[in-house]
Amino acid sequence: MYEKIYEQADSFFKPISDILSISLETMDAFREKQTAFVSDVVADGIEYAKGVGDHGGNMETFYSAQKSYWENVQTKMSSNAKESMALFTETQEKITEVIQDSSPWFEDKPVKKAAKSVAPAKASKPAAKKKITTKPAPKAAATAKAEPVKAELSKPKTEPVSKPGEPEKSAGKPDEVIG
Repeated sequence: MYEKIYEQADSFFKPISDILSISLETMDAFREKQTAFVSDVVADGIEYAKGVGDHGGNMETFYSAQKSYWENVQTKMSSNAKESMALFTETQEKITEVIQDSSPWFEDKPVKKAAKSVAPAKASKPAAKKKITTKPAPKAAATAKAEPVKAELSKPKTEPVSKPGEPEKSAGKPDEVIG
């Protein structure tokens, strides 16, 4: 009985263990790459600093030495970044492979689409909504000054509220009933 439990636990935790070991290997490799990069840049900086005094005040040689130093640093940084990205891409591929090999849901099964959500049931009586209608402005008002229009718009218009048991009537046509 305990052996079966142990086997199940071992098979369950094996992918996690594999992913952690891959991650540790990657971090060690990354640490070594960064250590080598920093060591090279520092060594180049020391060599550059030693050579700064040897130019004897000639600005052209000083400028060319500085330019070559920074080009060298830029090349090393670019190379280091490319190598690091390649390392992380390789690690990502390994981890993806481990996950796909260990997960039963990654098999070649068609993906089912999510069922459409069902709208919640409506309340027994929805709240009565007012229908706001606007009246078109008369043609004469369009040519008039803006002040009378502002005064007309600023006055609050009140519409009678229908009682809960009565059907609501449209504001535009008194004979029409909204159902």
